[in-house]
Amino acid sequence: MDPAHKAVLRKLRAELCSQLMVSESIVPVLFQEGVLTHAHVEDIESEPTDTRKSQKLLDILPNRGPRAFPAFMQSLADFSWIRDRLVHELRTEPEPRINISILVVKNIELFPMNSFKLDKQKLSLLLMMQPCYFLMDV
Repeated sequence: MDPAHKAVLRKLRAELCSQLMVSESIVPVLFQEGVLTHAHVEDIESEPTDTRKSQKLLDILPNRGPRAFPAFMQSLADFSWIRDRLVHELRTEPEPRINISILVVKNIELFPMNSFKLDKQKLSLLLMMQPCYFLMDV
C-alpha cells in the first residue's frame, strides 16, 4: 500500500472504526477482490463488536499490497461520506517535509541552514551558491 494511503488510514482510524460496519459490505468486497484471505475474514468476524472488527481490518489492510486501498475505496459504496472524507484527506495531505542540512562554503565561512521546506525558488537560490554540499536526511 502506498505510504500516503497508510497515513490517511492511520490518521482517520478512530473515525473509521466508529462509523464502519465492515461485516456487511466491506469484508465481502475485499475477500472477493483477493485483498483478504479466508483466514483474514475469520479473524475479523471473530471480533465481538463492529468497532473491534473495523480495528482488525485496519490492522490487516496496510499489509495487503497495492490493490488494498483501491479495493477498500470500492467497498465503501454504502459509506460514501467516509469515502469522500478519505479522498478529501488525500487531496489536502501536506507534501512530505524533507529535512536538509546545507553547508555552504564560500570565502572560508560556513553558513549552516537548519531544516526548512524546500521549494523550487529556494532550490534555485541554493544552486546558485558555489560550491555547496547537500546533506539530506529524508
